[in-house]
Amino acid sequence: MSNDAPFGVTVEGSVDGDIYCSSVLIGVTARVRGNITADNLIIRGRVEGNIRARKLQLSATCHVEGDILHDRIEIIAGSFFQGNCRHRADPLHDAH
Repeated sequence: MSNDAPFGVTVEGSVDGDIYCSSVLIGVTARVRGNITADNLIIRGRVEGNIRARKLQLSATCHVEGDILHDRIEIIAGSFFQGNCRHRADPLHDAH
C-alpha cells in the first residue's frame, strides 16, 4: 500500500464523530473518537471506534481500539490494536 496516494481527508487534530470518505489519512498527532468508513485508510495516530475499509494500513505509531472489518490489511510492527478483526470481500457493502 503506497503512502504517496492522494487523500480526500487528512486528520491532524481531534475529531469526535464518524468519518465517511473515500481516502483518509489519520496523522501521527491526530485523535478520532468515532467510526471510520473508507475505501483507503492509513492510521498513524489514535482511533477509538470501529473501522470499515477496503484497504487499511496500521502504521507503527498508531493506537487503535475498536473492531475492524477489512478486505486488505497491512499491520506495521509497533502498531497497537485492541479489538476484533475480520476479513470481508466488500466491507463497505452494508455500511451506513
